Amino acid sequence: MKDSGLFEKLISILKERVAAEEKISDKSTYSKITEQFMRIALRYNSRISDVEGSFEICIKVLIGRLQCLFDTLKRISAQQVDSKKEDEQKKEIQDILSRGTKMILLLLLHSLPSKRDIYLADDVKIQEYIAPLLHINCPQELNCPQRIRIEQTPELIKFHSYVLIYLSRLSIGNKYILPYLNDNHNAVDHLSSLLNHFANQNQKNFQQEELTDKTQQIPVISSVLDLLSRFVIENHEIESTYSNLLPICLDLSKFNRSIHESTYDIDESYIRYYSLWILNCFWANGDFTLKEQLVQQRRYLVTLTQGIGLAGGSLEKSDVVVKISLKNIGSVFMHLRIVQGTNVTLLREVEEQMREMGYGEELEAVSFQKKPENLLNDWNLYT
Repeated sequence: MKDSGLFEKLISILKERVAAEEKISDKSTYSKITEQFMRIALRYNSRISDVEGSFEICIKVLIGRLQCLFDTLKRISAQQVDSKKEDEQKKEIQDILSRGTKMILLLLLHSLPSKRDIYLADDVKIQEYIAPLLHINCPQELNCPQRIRIEQTPELIKFHSYVLIYLSRLSIGNKYILPYLNDNHNAVDHLSSLLNHFANQNQKNFQQEELTDKTQQIPVISSVLDLLSRFVIENHEIESTYSNLLPICLDLSKFNRSIHESTYDIDESYIRYYSLWILNCFWANGDFTLKEQLVQQRRYLVTLTQGIGLAGGSLEKSDVVVKISLKNIGSVFMHLRIVQGTNVTLLREVEEQMREMGYGEELEAVSFQKKPENLLNDWNLYT
């Protein structure tokens, strides 16, 4: 069914509202209704280029919102807490984060390679308006001059998580994004510091009935690992430059809360998934010394086996951790038997670790899962 000029009318109204609001305000921000019109217009993915000026007017409103978001957060970050205006300030932050989250979700819909007809990064370098948000509550030990200090709330955690996911997705197929983030915002330093800060928390925090602040950080940490994995894929030197990442990822690959709130189950599984993904990159690109360290000192196969056990016992709604664990085990055997020739010493160590952890039982349990795809493909190729 044709829209009978509905899209053209929508763009016409949007242009009129933008022009009217610009006359009464010298700021490049627009009303909630105008932003809503913009979001609706961008969702017409196949029509956005049909009407002259439609893309430009949408981007104008979008950038206005992002600039307002960043300016507001920076202003609040620099302010002293005023008890008399505390409620008013919290309401302002909640509103700005709610509107910002909607914008980031909209960008996520239109920034993937499959949506290249309006691939925003190529047209307006939208990441330059998002990248400064990497500095939200970055660790104080970095002494970062761009730090944005905002009280941690569920709204902020959700927004921060989506920002990181967006930057990660934006980097797919775009070689400009990751160098920009690292050169201008020290992204890897910030991401690794956030991971280190999280991993160093006393594990007793995760045994308490009441969710702690660190437990609430799980969605952000999952997104941190997501974005960091993109850097690791592109830069094989990260492991040697950031030596703390190896033990952190080994630790987080086994991250498991004793009390499972359904709100965090999926994010928890992705903490383990991306940790294992990064470890696989380290293994694949590392030299023999690193592989020897992983097997003999870090007991890498024990870690991978535990990944399968944890995935099977936490009521996760996906098999991502099982799959990546099996993939990593297959990669270990491929390198030890094929790529580097038969390495008897490390092979013997690997087999001993597998027997020690009862991997045969874990593998048998996985084989009974009735799934449309064969989870054992990666394993069967190399064993």
